[in-house]
Amino acid sequence: MKYFLSILLVLVIIGTAVFFVSHRKPEVVINDGKIHISIVNKDFSPSDPANKKFVAKMESDLKKQGIDVVIDTVEIPSGGYAEKLTLMLMSGKAPDIIYFQSGGDRIMAEQGLLADLRPYAAQSKLFNERMLDYNKKRLANFPYLIRVYPLMTKVPLIRADWLDKLGMQPPTTLDDYYKLMKAVSRTDLNGDGKKGIWGISATENTDRLDEIFNKAFGVTSTWMKDKNGAFVYSKTTEFEKNKLAFYRKLYAEKILDNEYITTKWNVFEDKFFSGKVGIVTATNGKVVDIYETKMAKVNGAAAKLVVLEPPTGVSKGFMPVDVNKEDRGFAISALSKHPDIAFKVLEYLISDDGQFLDRIGIEGKQYKMQGAQIVLMPEAKDYFERFFLYPKWQSPVKILSDNAFYSMKLAENYYSEDVNFIMPRQFAATYDALNNLYKEYSCKIISGEYPLEKFDEFVKQWSAEGGDKLTTYANQNLK
Repeated sequence: MKYFLSILLVLVIIGTAVFFVSHRKPEVVINDGKIHISIVNKDFSPSDPANKKFVAKMESDLKKQGIDVVIDTVEIPSGGYAEKLTLMLMSGKAPDIIYFQSGGDRIMAEQGLLADLRPYAAQSKLFNERMLDYNKKRLANFPYLIRVYPLMTKVPLIRADWLDKLGMQPPTTLDDYYKLMKAVSRTDLNGDGKKGIWGISATENTDRLDEIFNKAFGVTSTWMKDKNGAFVYSKTTEFEKNKLAFYRKLYAEKILDNEYITTKWNVFEDKFFSGKVGIVTATNGKVVDIYETKMAKVNGAAAKLVVLEPPTGVSKGFMPVDVNKEDRGFAISALSKHPDIAFKVLEYLISDDGQFLDRIGIEGKQYKMQGAQIVLMPEAKDYFERFFLYPKWQSPVKILSDNAFYSMKLAENYYSEDVNFIMPRQFAATYDALNNLYKEYSCKIISGEYPLEKFDEFVKQWSAEGGDKLTTYANQNLK
């Protein structure tokens, strides 16, 4: 329902935006004689002093390249970025560079309101060199969003000192994971005199668990081939049923956090740092560093983290990667008066100078110079890139821990492409309803409210309520 309502909201844009295009005003003469490029980006408020310094450095570096441009950042109130961006675009305000997240981009593109970025990327040596293979495939499939970013794979983490206390090695198989999670839940690891630490937790659904366990149970892609070579939805297979049986066992034995279905991400993190849960998942790379820093602050330097491999089972690996389109990224408005310059701004951000600014930060804030040496300041630990992250960029100073680098390497090692397609709008409401149906049954099966046999009832209901039509479309489209 949420996806369907989002579509309805974005559809309202169309009338306004088309009117705006057809009634476009003549170019306004800029008094300062410079080219202005406006940018809207999540958590990039023009009122933030740090962002002002960021923009000033951008402008200075671009000017050295012969691009005399003024960067105007556009304010979007915090919270609900996608919805507030939609409302802004509805008002007829279309910045030159737009960061999209969680929808809106597709319908804007279909209405001709976003520029096709393939010609720009094709002529850009930097983007050709630095876009990763899956970024290139996504741009080819949906040419209105561009991004250079490592895989957003979530990796499992556990405290090293807890492994030591248990006398156990990092798990490699499903059985190893089960034994470790059970041992965590049966041992007073946090020293409060009680047992009952959760072996593993999640946030509101099983997505974080699936990152670890899907492939081990044989759930290897969104659409999978059956024994006859036809595509079937993975959540209706016996592989899925076996996985839910495993989660059900963890829940019944109080190994899986029995509150996971109502646990928000902030509570989830607090449980980990306060010693109430053993294994959690976190996005590889910088987020692993942030988790390490927080864990050390709360529990001391001995509470280091161990990044775990996915378990071996029917298969092995993390969740497959959808290459149909970027789920978030940067677009250039078709209304931009200077689309070429707007792309040059994006190109700068993927250059060495841009990566230095975006990933190391501002001198005096995130780093200082001691002679010719760059020294990171404490603020650098909480610094996040605002635009792009090219993982092979050679930083002049170590900005990620060994664990963070290892987590990124794991994500690369277990990379696989999903078998999926962009959901047509005629199936959007149906797909939304079917996913809600799955969540209802899976939650009740895991908690024990439903017997495991109810899974077969779910599959029949899934098919009857639109799943059969979706499966027919999938087989036509994927073949």
